[in-house]
Amino acid sequence: MAIIERLIAIIGHIFLTVIVWNGFQREKRAQYLILAILVHGLLNSMAVIALSLGLNIWMTEGLLALFDVVGIFYIVHSKKYYEEGNL
Repeated sequence: MAIIERLIAIIGHIFLTVIVWNGFQREKRAQYLILAILVHGLLNSMAVIALSLGLNIWMTEGLLALFDVVGIFYIVHSKKYYEEGNL
């Protein structure tokens, strides 16, 4: 279970890092940094709320894994910001 949790956390942090980096790419550093902070807070809150609602740890980790799937799609989609002339 600990390995799965760490993998989910690593993917989530890579996603948040890409959000911040995209802010540098698009010259909107502050906005993207604030977005990354808000998303991180949302994830932390979501985990606490899910557990307090009685969801077991597997269901909670599943919700966080779904977020990682969204993050992977964002990472792949944001690849266009790194190609020449697409800023």
